Amino acid sequence: KNSNTNELQGNNSKLIENFHQTVSCQRKLASRLFSGILDASVAGTTQCHKRSQLIYRIFIWGFLFQLPGLFCDPLLDDDYFRYLWDGFIFATTGNPYVTIPASYFSINLPADMEMILNRINYPDIPTIYGSLCQYLFLIANYFRPHQVFVLKALLLCANTMSALMMLRLTRPSYFLLFAWCPLLIIQSVYELHMDAFGMFLLIVAIYLYATTNPKASIDQSKHMIAMIFSGLAIATKILAAPIVFMMLIRYRLKYWFLLLATIAFMYAPLSLMTQLHNPHEINMFFSNWIFNSSAYELFQYFIGPIAGRLLSLFLFASLIAYLCIDQQKGIKRIPRGDIILGVLFLLSPVMNPWYLVWLLPFAAIYPARWSWIALMAVNLSYINGYYMVSEHLAPYQIPLIIQVIEYGAVFLAALIDASKKPVAKVTCETVY
Repeated sequence: KNSNTNELQGNNSKLIENFHQTVSCQRKLASRLFSGILDASVAGTTQCHKRSQLIYRIFIWGFLFQLPGLFCDPLLDDDYFRYLWDGFIFATTGNPYVTIPASYFSINLPADMEMILNRINYPDIPTIYGSLCQYLFLIANYFRPHQVFVLKALLLCANTMSALMMLRLTRPSYFLLFAWCPLLIIQSVYELHMDAFGMFLLIVAIYLYATTNPKASIDQSKHMIAMIFSGLAIATKILAAPIVFMMLIRYRLKYWFLLLATIAFMYAPLSLMTQLHNPHEINMFFSNWIFNSSAYELFQYFIGPIAGRLLSLFLFASLIAYLCIDQQKGIKRIPRGDIILGVLFLLSPVMNPWYLVWLLPFAAIYPARWSWIALMAVNLSYINGYYMVSEHLAPYQIPLIIQVIEYGAVFLAALIDASKKPVAKVTCETVY
C-alpha cells in the first residue's frame, strides 16, 4: 500500500509540475502577443481620421486585445477549477447540484479530474453557479482536455456581440471605453469569469427593449425574445434580476409569465434532483463570508449582522421602489442600471472585481466619473492576504488603507459628479 501511495504521489507531482510548466509557457506567449497588439493598436487608431473607420478599428483592436487570453490559463483566480469539475459532474451524474466535491476524495477519478478536484476551493460547499453556466460547463466538458479554451472562446464571442450592440446604445467615445475596458478583457477571456456572458444576454435584452415599444403588438416577437434573454441573464447570475424588473414594469402581464417560464425551464430539470448537503455549514459559510464590503461591513460593525442585512435590504428595496415610480413617468428610458448595481454593490457583503462587469454597459450608456473609477479601483481588492505574504493578514483580508483608497476614490468622484450637470436620462428614441 505504501509503495502504491508513493507511486501515486509521484505521478501527481509530475502532473502538477508539467501543468505549471505549460502555464508558464502560455503566459509568456500571451504576454508577447498582447504587447505586440497594443503597440499596433495605438499606431492604427492614431492614424485614423474618419469616424466610421475609427469605430471599426476600435472594434477590431478590442477583439484582438482578447485573443492572447485564449492561450493562457487564469492567473489571479482559480474559480475555473470549479467550472471544470461542475461540467464533469454534470456529464457524469446529470446534475451538478446533487453532490459536493469533498465526497469524491476517496473515489477513483481520471488523472486530470483528480488534479482539478485537489485545486477546488471550499470542496465541502456545493456549487453556486447559475443553471445557464452549468449548461455551458457541460458543453465544455465534451471537449476535454480543452475545456478552458472552449469557455474562453464562448466569452470572446459574447464580448464581440456585446460590443456590436453597444455601438447603438452609446456614443463612440464611450464605446471605446467599453470595447477596451481592462476589467472586461481581463476578467472574461483572461481570468475566465462567466459574468461577461450574463452581461451579453442582458445587453441583448436592453437593446431589444430600447428599440421596441413594449405595448405595440407589431413588435411582439421582439418583446418575447427580450424576455427570453432576460430570463437567461437571470439564470446566469441573480444580479440581472433588479435591472430586468425595471424593464418588466413597462411590459404587459403575458411577458411576465414568459420571463418566469424561461427561468423555470432553466432551473426545473436540475432543481427536481437537487438535495442540500450540510445545510448548517452552507448557511454559516454564506452568513460569515465578507469580502471587499463597504456599507454592509459598517452596518454589521455598529448594529450587528442580522440588523445590518435587514437595513441593507430595506435601503435597496426603497431604491428599487423609487426608480420604479420614476421609470413609469413620461417617456420610456433605459433603466439606470448604474445606480441599481452601484447601490447593490455598496450594500453587499461581497464585491469581487468581476461583479463590476455587469456595471460596464451602464457606465457607457450613462457615463459618470464614479462608475469608471469604480471599474478601475475595484482591482485594488487583489491586494489581500491571499496574494500577499503577511503575518498580519488573514486569507482574503484586504488592508484597511486599501479599502479606504478604493472606496474613497469612488465617493470623491461621486461628489464631483453630483456638483456637475446631471447625466441626461437616455431615452429609447436616441437608440433608433
